[in-house]
Amino acid sequence: HLNAALLWDRELLGRFRWSWVEAPTWAPYSAEARTFAPLVAPRAEGRRAQGALQVLQALTPKARGIFRLLAEKCAEQTAAAANERAKSRRSGGGRGGAAVGVTFHALFQACRERFLCSSQATLRSVLTEFADHELVSERRSGNSGADASNTAVRGGSDLVQVALSKAALGSVLAQIDAET
Repeated sequence: HLNAALLWDRELLGRFRWSWVEAPTWAPYSAEARTFAPLVAPRAEGRRAQGALQVLQALTPKARGIFRLLAEKCAEQTAAAANERAKSRRSGGGRGGAAVGVTFHALFQACRERFLCSSQATLRSVLTEFADHELVSERRSGNSGADASNTAVRGGSDLVQVALSKAALGSVLAQIDAET
């Protein structure tokens, strides 16, 4: 495989003393990558979860609380969006295009209720720290519809969502809970 050397670090690669032989199969790359992806993906996801855990351990308990709250809200939104898509498919409607994420305003209100932060500037700085370490992603939503949930955004506003997979997020939160 073209990227086989990426499976090992420099030291192991040197100790193996591989000899490289070009042997084209003429098969499409997608066929080759299909068997390769499971070898690399678990390691990459594990490293990402480990990195997220280290970042969260270095932050204050309130920042970890904000991350946990955001994770809970995103999980609720994802479940609600999945339910809406299922209802839409059953009724013969098209694909549901609702933006999934938590609005900044809704996250700030929830943080204030739990006494995690008292100002929008504090929340913005914590979210910037999370974004710098690729724990969350923020984007502007242009949806103009509104409903009672946090997924709808009136006139467009900032949507914040956790940038980890469901499995990695569960692992990180479980380890954080075990330490506290």
